[in-house]
Amino acid sequence: MENINREFNNFYYYKGSLTTPPYTESVNWFVLKHIIEASPEQIATINRIEGNNARHIQQKHGRTIE
Repeated sequence: MENINREFNNFYYYKGSLTTPPYTESVNWFVLKHIIEASPEQIATINRIEGNNARHIQQKHGRTIE
């Protein structure tokens, strides 16, 4: 178990939902604690592939972030 915890020291974890319709619940999110930089060209490439797949920032509404 110690190795698993060490691996996740650089992440936040929370249970949430998809960012696009149907906004299905029961999605496990892992978010990096430290920013990883990307060039404007890399961001543009991701946007061309993924499209607009983010929804607006939501309140926590009592959800726990570990």
